[in-house]
Amino acid sequence: RDGNKRTSRAICNVPLLNAHLPPISFVDFGKRDYIVSLLAFHELGDARLAEQCFAEAYVKSARRLGLDVGNIESGGRAPRQGGMAR
Repeated sequence: RDGNKRTSRAICNVPLLNAHLPPISFVDFGKRDYIVSLLAFHELGDARLAEQCFAEAYVKSARRLGLDVGNIESGGRAPRQGGMAR
């Protein structure tokens, strides 16, 4: 019943991993903000709320992982950890 959401969340990380960035953790999303941003995109075609929601959640995820958030916020690459480096 919940397969599409799980699949979408997993696929959401593909561009991040391809850019050598750590994946986003969806525990860092505010549930209301997440739902409203997806509804705005679906109903109005406006991605701005989704962009903001994902960016804020990504920064929270990075902080929780102990990564250099300033680097991420400025659009730079985050340092790789462990076996994820190329």
